[in-house]
Amino acid sequence: MPCSVCLITEKSTSLTVPGKVTCPTGWTKEYTGYLMSQAIAGNRQRSEYICVNENLDAVDGNKADNDQGNVYLVEGVCGSLKCPPYVGGRELTCVVCSK
Repeated sequence: MPCSVCLITEKSTSLTVPGKVTCPTGWTKEYTGYLMSQAIAGNRQRSEYICVNENLDAVDGNKADNDQGNVYLVEGVCGSLKCPPYVGGRELTCVVCSK
């Protein structure tokens, strides 16, 4: 089963950088992925944003449609973000860095 929390040993600080695939100078790249978030039911507001590894895996659930605990890809919206370099409707990448 894939892990859901990244433990970085011997490093004291981690940083998630949305919209990038490279780390700032002096930081070590742990992984790249896609920005995801849980949508609050009934509207498009987002709660906490997380960077999910691009090599993500899924665990089979049951057939119940509870619509709880789901995370969704975050897409860029021109106006909220400067386009270019962002492209409206495309998923946002991210990188997790450590130091």
